Amino acid sequence: MLTYPHLRDGRFASMAQAAEEFRAVRQAAAEAAEEARRAAEAAPPTVLREIPAGPAGPPASLRDQLADGWDLVRGLDTAATVLARAAETLAARQEELHTVVRQATEAGFTVHEDGSVSAPPVDLNPLNEGPVVLLPWQFDEVRRRLAREAEAHAGAIAAVLARAVEEDDAFARALLAAGRPRTGRLATGAVPTGPVLVDETVLPAPGDPLAASAWWTSLAPAERLRHLAQHPERIGALDGIPARSRDRANRLLVGEARSRLERDLLRLLATEPEEILVDGVVPGTDHDDWRGQVERVRAKIAGLAALENRLGGGTGRPGDDYLLLALDLSGGGRVVVSVGDPDTADNVVTYVPGTGCGLCSLDGDLARAEVLHAAASGRAAGRTASIVWLGYEAPQDLLEAISPSFAENAAQSLDSFLRGLRVAREVHQPSNAAPVTAGAGQPADPAPGRPANSTVIGHSYGSTVVGYALTHGCRTAHRPVDRAVLLGSPGVGHHVAHAADLGLGRDRVWAATAENDLIRHAIDPLYPLAKGSAIHGTDPTDPVFGARIYTVPPGDPAFSETGAVPAHSQYWDSQALDTLAGIVTGQLS
Repeated sequence: MLTYPHLRDGRFASMAQAAEEFRAVRQAAAEAAEEARRAAEAAPPTVLREIPAGPAGPPASLRDQLADGWDLVRGLDTAATVLARAAETLAARQEELHTVVRQATEAGFTVHEDGSVSAPPVDLNPLNEGPVVLLPWQFDEVRRRLAREAEAHAGAIAAVLARAVEEDDAFARALLAAGRPRTGRLATGAVPTGPVLVDETVLPAPGDPLAASAWWTSLAPAERLRHLAQHPERIGALDGIPARSRDRANRLLVGEARSRLERDLLRLLATEPEEILVDGVVPGTDHDDWRGQVERVRAKIAGLAALENRLGGGTGRPGDDYLLLALDLSGGGRVVVSVGDPDTADNVVTYVPGTGCGLCSLDGDLARAEVLHAAASGRAAGRTASIVWLGYEAPQDLLEAISPSFAENAAQSLDSFLRGLRVAREVHQPSNAAPVTAGAGQPADPAPGRPANSTVIGHSYGSTVVGYALTHGCRTAHRPVDRAVLLGSPGVGHHVAHAADLGLGRDRVWAATAENDLIRHAIDPLYPLAKGSAIHGTDPTDPVFGARIYTVPPGDPAFSETGAVPAHSQYWDSQALDTLAGIVTGQLS
């Protein structure tokens, strides 16, 4: 029950924020339900047969499952309306309470934690500067008057609180009613309704795309929507489920991520340490550390702004060409964005950036994915999905980039992501082939979707990550991609002596390093004279490695007006971009 401290100190603005979040979830649920309805209308009548509904209940028809989905939409809509009204009403009651409490305290009365009120002390000494001054013969009369006033103040507080409790109870009943379905199986009791909240423990663990895909496939549409709405951070990170489902989940996280970063920045700005100068010139380390933290948070905010511009074009409308496949603010920030839908594209290319990458570098890295998408799409080779994968904690400077540990730690994540793309496509996207009929006149499920022409591009330290990912555990002879492209690479790991060790076939491993790219001079100090020596193994552009070398322009000279090492970042320019597009579309074989 609502109590005096709850009403006095409650932050009802958070209710209004929750209402907006419910509206966003409701919009995503409505879009999914409408998409399912259109698909059902377009399907043959025989498709509307009894199909397994998964662990939530007995078999259900597709028509019943669609009704369940619209139940959820209506419930979310009602919940958003109730929360918004509750926030407005209870905030008004809170203001009333503050007013009556202020009147009591300004008159010298004390309001206690339970809402009761006590009168100020009665002072018999006329020379005392206490709250009340009176002569002895006035004592009893004043005491009785103060007691009556205290009772009146307490009554005013109780009246406001009583109205607030009554309204709060009504809002609670309305929210409970919003969770009760009105149509479909859930309303008729065909399956147990249970609590509206879903059990987070039933979600599959990350890193197993096949298990995630099987779990997602087992869920009825309404169950999927509930999981997506209540655990978007878990659903958005699941490799193996459809890209658009991940996108819907991750978009729900963007506003919260922005608010969190803005709060972090405000907290830092409010706690700036004193700038201590050493010898009157150099700032002390405390201030340097603080400045570094501020710069990193501001860089993340800029990266998130670039992401929001892509997703909504600055208008609040979803960017249909962009799918947000992962979002995590931990460390340097991890984010995965696809230009185009990898579940339906003919060509899928995943670009893995290197040193210094993270949420802060998203704008530039996403621009590379965009220009490659445009170049590949212009080659009349079918639809292309161009993905930037910033799903790992990357080294942030050259000293850190000497260590292979960042690539070793990223290997499983990249391997899971690439396998998840293939699983999601093959399991959830039907091919154009006609379904094979099953017994009893029932058509079998559509054939699995055809695999895409898939490529992974590793740039700089990102190529080292690719090397470790493609050899991660060597669990199967089938690698998750068709080909790899290694650009400006410092090596793909000391455990990879030859292109064939990547498991793709040497004719499917491409490499290029610009003449003016200083990375070609980054040799292994332990083996400086070894053939093809590089920091992380063998230089992929050395003939001893056995990759297919393609020619790129020399790039701008180092320490020129275009930067310190401009050639290291010019593999997406003009001629080099055209060749890269030919490789990822399979037109250069």
